[in-house]
Amino acid sequence: MKYILKTILLISFLFTTKLNFSQEKLKFIVPYGIPSLSIMSMEQNQPIQLNSLKYIIEKSSTSLINSVIKEDADFAIIPSSFITKLSEKKIPYSVLGTVGWGSFYLVGYDNLNSPSELSNQEIVLHGKGLTPDLISKYILSQNKIKNINFQYLTSASEVSLFFLSKKYKYAIIPEPVLSKLMLKDNNIKILMNFNEEWKKLTKSNLGYPQSSLIVKNSILENNDILVKKMILELEKSIDFLKNNPLNTIYSQWNLNATTISNSNIMYMPSKDTLKEYEEYFKLIGGNPVDSKIFK
Repeated sequence: MKYILKTILLISFLFTTKLNFSQEKLKFIVPYGIPSLSIMSMEQNQPIQLNSLKYIIEKSSTSLINSVIKEDADFAIIPSSFITKLSEKKIPYSVLGTVGWGSFYLVGYDNLNSPSELSNQEIVLHGKGLTPDLISKYILSQNKIKNINFQYLTSASEVSLFFLSKKYKYAIIPEPVLSKLMLKDNNIKILMNFNEEWKKLTKSNLGYPQSSLIVKNSILENNDILVKKMILELEKSIDFLKNNPLNTIYSQWNLNATTISNSNIMYMPSKDTLKEYEEYFKLIGGNPVDSKIFK
């Protein structure tokens, strides 16, 4: 009798565990800003096929990257510069496509007569060692700007707060955070559009891939239907954002057509933009990226 009872309890435990596992949500982790805007519509109107997704918005790039390193994210939108680490350390993710192209801007309170005026100045930004940092250093160096004292904060929102308080004279801030900032102080001036600078320097039509969509390899291999559906819904979500920037789901951002245009939100499969990625990795430095990571 005791044996039968133990057997029943064991079967019950295994069944419950399996059931709980099957109901566990897949984590889709994205950074605050353009990536979080790009998923907002699909999160609000999630089709039943994507009910297994749980959306998590991280305000800190460090928290986002740590989630990927620990393989805690099933899907994620990451700074494109981190792809080099995925490849180098063989972290089991694949790159599906680009979500956002260059949207970083150098801003200040006074116009510049020449870029050289920025030499020996202090500039505040976020994302040390990631896309904001690497792109800024490359573009500013190509403009013969020397001896910049870079000051790093944890997020674009924090950069905007410190810049607004006049603690810093110059800042590097992405859209759509920049538009919110300029509503608070119309004396802020855009001094340099980094995506346009990149286009001029590299002869690219698109600019640089700022943020990339990745998926855990095990999901790509075992649930291809889910991955394809998620990409389709992401594209629809981005289209909705572009066509309806004044929709109430975006009300906290105070969006308009100019903000969306300056944000350069556009999904493109990685296989169609390999040239842009190759140029990007070549210019920002780091170890070569295994092309097999792009799907």
